[in-house]
Amino acid sequence: MMMVSFDVTNGSVYINIHDHGMPYNPLDRCAPDITLGIEEREVGGMGVFMVTQIMDNISYCYQNRTNQIMMDKSW
Repeated sequence: MMMVSFDVTNGSVYINIHDHGMPYNPLDRCAPDITLGIEEREVGGMGVFMVTQIMDNISYCYQNRTNQIMMDKSW
């Protein structure tokens, strides 16, 4: 089961994603080589890459058998 929550406060949006899956830190994944053509790149990783480029802060922790990703973006 996954839970997504968000809050908008003082010009920032805070997004939290929690799940009870196997521990997995998507931030440990190497960034894709965007200088390569799409046919030359390995499959996967672009979604995490785009989120890390868009958000101001993103962090991960595994606590109480729960994956937690916290993100925020100011405007």
